[in-house]
Amino acid sequence: MKELLSGVVSQLPYELVDYLETDKYVMGKILKNDYGQGGAWDYAWGAFYPKGGKKRTDAQLYITLRKDYLTYGFSLGDYSSGTWKRLSENVSNNRSKIVELLGKKISDNFDLYGYESGGVEPVNRASNFEELVEKMEEIQFNVCNAISKEKLQSLEKEELVKEISEGFEILFPLVILATEENPMERIVLIVNPGINPVVNLDTVSEETGLDQLELATWVKAIRRKRQAVIYGPPGTGKTFVAKKLAEHIVGGGNGFIDTVQFHPSYSYEDFIMGIRPVSDENGNLRYPAKEGRFLEFCGKASKCEGDCVLIIDEINRANLSRVFGELMYVLEYRNETVRLAVDGKEFRIPENVYLLGTMNTADRTIALVDHALRRRFAFLKLAPKYEIMRHYHKDLETTVEPLISLLKRLNSHIEEHYQVGVSFFLSKNLRQELESIWKMEIEPYLEEYFFNQPDKVAEFRWDRVKIEIGLS
Repeated sequence: MKELLSGVVSQLPYELVDYLETDKYVMGKILKNDYGQGGAWDYAWGAFYPKGGKKRTDAQLYITLRKDYLTYGFSLGDYSSGTWKRLSENVSNNRSKIVELLGKKISDNFDLYGYESGGVEPVNRASNFEELVEKMEEIQFNVCNAISKEKLQSLEKEELVKEISEGFEILFPLVILATEENPMERIVLIVNPGINPVVNLDTVSEETGLDQLELATWVKAIRRKRQAVIYGPPGTGKTFVAKKLAEHIVGGGNGFIDTVQFHPSYSYEDFIMGIRPVSDENGNLRYPAKEGRFLEFCGKASKCEGDCVLIIDEINRANLSRVFGELMYVLEYRNETVRLAVDGKEFRIPENVYLLGTMNTADRTIALVDHALRRRFAFLKLAPKYEIMRHYHKDLETTVEPLISLLKRLNSHIEEHYQVGVSFFLSKNLRQELESIWKMEIEPYLEEYFFNQPDKVAEFRWDRVKIEIGLS
């Protein structure tokens, strides 16, 4: 079940992963022994729900696995009175528009409406989605599919993952409908993604605190190379800036943004293509070639006219030469093709594909990145920007100038690739949380950096810092 949930997450688009909790607490706590009380659960259950929420109280995209069948779909948590009220009001206020936008696609792809299992085979409470919407006050609001044990045993894992992830994409607007006070504008953009909203550089500048002229230079470099790496010390907001630049690049077109995070065990097979063993119902093994994340991304991008951006977070944590393989050639020569090592097919990167990586220089400096790879990327330096702190706290009752002065003094003692960034301090409750942030995050970092200079660490202990910034 965990493997299935993980596989579905790997196929979900950036927007869903960014909106939903897909990492922590997705597996339900299943009572397996109730010591004779008659309430043990004979199934496994997992769900993705809005970040900051809970499975038991919020809208969710769920998977339930019983001994005879699997169900997946949309429902509300068992204790979701607040969520139900919001969903009910939003449906009541936009009933015809919701049916117009979502009705056909949901009806074409799902079979069960208002389903309640009650420990028995799934049953319908409404004949279609439109009827469910009309009778939602009388029927539990649930949309799902059921897959029998026999069908499950005939499916390859990749087929099941694909079916569920595509189903969750279709049902995601229902999560928005149950979560947001004014959901229709976002739902319209999701259902009819023909044109992304235009995001001007002045908007990016306002949201990131970076100078608009510097951002314009960066975008020019990204357009020219079509692949770039934003690099800098920890806490400088590299991933946030990458997302905002990506929104600017895809703005005004019908392209999309996706994201992947590299790690030391990430491989060519994960990113480009690999052979995966698959067994059938008789236990016979096959070894089909399976496309990795980048080939899947390019296949989807080839169907778009607008620009598409793949964000590679922590790009330097993987062995890049091994992960990219023959992609190294077509990164430089975008108008040419290369023959893939696994299946021998010809491949070229679509013209509208951009790669945007982030690199923490405290882990690995640019000097250690393969020279051939460095030549293929533009490198955009992001140092600690204190103006971002000023901008973030300008409407809050927090004076950050003493803290900024302290950080400048601290960073003057630290080599540029390891300096302390400002994102540690972008909290609306900074005054109340600063002691914890400093003791639990900044001091351990300084102890490691100044491991042979205890006097320097002592100089920036919280007891001294709080006096310097006026919190004693």
